[in-house]
Amino acid sequence: YGGAVYYGSSNNGIIELSEFIENSAKTSGGAVYYTSSNNQTIRESKFSKNEANGTGSNNGGGAVYYSSSKNGRIDDSEFNENVAAKQGGAVCYYGTGNNAAKGTTSSNGGAIYWGSPDGAVKNSEFTENSAQGSGGAICVNAANIHLISDSPFSNDAANGSTSSNG
Repeated sequence: YGGAVYYGSSNNGIIELSEFIENSAKTSGGAVYYTSSNNQTIRESKFSKNEANGTGSNNGGGAVYYSSSKNGRIDDSEFNENVAAKQGGAVCYYGTGNNAAKGTTSSNGGAIYWGSPDGAVKNSEFTENSAQGSGGAICVNAANIHLISDSPFSNDAANGSTSSNG
């Protein structure tokens, strides 16, 4: 869990002006893993070529993974060429969004797998993401999505056979 950083039961943490390159995790959170952590902020950071290799049903987050977390926030950050064997090539959130996720691949949600009713995606860019399951850019598997705004999507693809997600 968390190739570079693991936050367990931590609140109000900030990762700022940081760079995570070529980190890997056997399960989830190639670079950063949050569990039972609330109000975590990632700001003005870059995640490149990180990977999460777990193939379990809840594994994912090539760059960042949130588990049992609320109100996570990612602002003004870039996600390039991150890979997850399952959900969320860049971010797997049982929570919020990401910015500038480019060239990511996963089973569901090429850029983001969103499996929680809280959170928002704002001012984010999704380019050249692909998912083997559902949701070329975003796979939403939760009700009551609060907000997706000012977020362009281009050259994203979903190759799955289901129509219930994405």
